[in-house]
Amino acid sequence: MPDVRGCHLPDDLLYDVENHIWFKEVDDGNVKIGMTTIATAMAGKLVAFTPKKAGRSVKAGKSCATV
Repeated sequence: MPDVRGCHLPDDLLYDVENHIWFKEVDDGNVKIGMTTIATAMAGKLVAFTPKKAGRSVKAGKSCATV
């Protein structure tokens, strides 16, 4: 796992640096998505998370959740 400027970057994740999110392909063809540590620090206290319905396709550039 490489470290870049003190940030740990696991080898099994893909990153969208501009939007501060990561992606991980899971065995069943779906993708797990998360916020980077930087994104959570910038957001402050998270009070709500509303994802789109599971199993739906999301087009590039469109939202998949509201935080």
